[in-house]
Amino acid sequence: MRPEDFVYYQELVSAWFADPTCLTWSAPTDLDDVARAFGADPAAGERMNVEDAQIEQYNADIPGILPTLVAGTCGGWALVVEPNGCEGARPEVLRALSVRGRAVSVLLGGGRGDLLSYAAGGEVVAVRTTAVPFTGPGLLPGDADAIIDAVPAEPAEVEDPVTSRAAVLLAAERITGVRLTEAWLLDDGLTRLLVADPLPDDLVPERHHDHHVLADPELRTDSG
Repeated sequence: MRPEDFVYYQELVSAWFADPTCLTWSAPTDLDDVARAFGADPAAGERMNVEDAQIEQYNADIPGILPTLVAGTCGGWALVVEPNGCEGARPEVLRALSVRGRAVSVLLGGGRGDLLSYAAGGEVVAVRTTAVPFTGPGLLPGDADAIIDAVPAEPAEVEDPVTSRAAVLLAAERITGVRLTEAWLLDDGLTRLLVADPLPDDLVPERHHDHHVLADPELRTDSG
């Protein structure tokens, strides 16, 4: 890991991601399919950059206001930014996004450390968090795990959010091969959408899919 790469993301976090944010990369890049995976209507989009969406969402104090996302393409990936949102970190969404490819999600300020999830072929392959202690399945591609491991382990109450968030964003760059830039975040050609109909939660959480109780024939649905 080059120190200058880490410094780059520290500066980006300080300027853009002091508040909770979810960023999700996925390939293929069909933005209509991506919008539907997030529970948004692609026909209802309007042009807006991430800065304006942040102002809109963080200043919203109307009960029941719909979550906002901003979507566009970035270096061969679709990229969705959710100011104060977390749909992209849900396994249901990651599986839908990665059915024909891959998806990477970074949840900054999610309340249990900063989270990086990786999905491929319709399955969540690995989940990493900067929280202490860390527990999560699988290994990330390349040196992404090593980048997160290089962040000094600190209790949540004294964790440096800039350092932690920079690490997971740099790890995401290593997986996607694409650098997140301020120019992209300020692009007025991005599409702002509202999450009106999110995918339903799994009846059985993904971490329990292999539980022995589910092998009980009485719990199985007759597929015939």
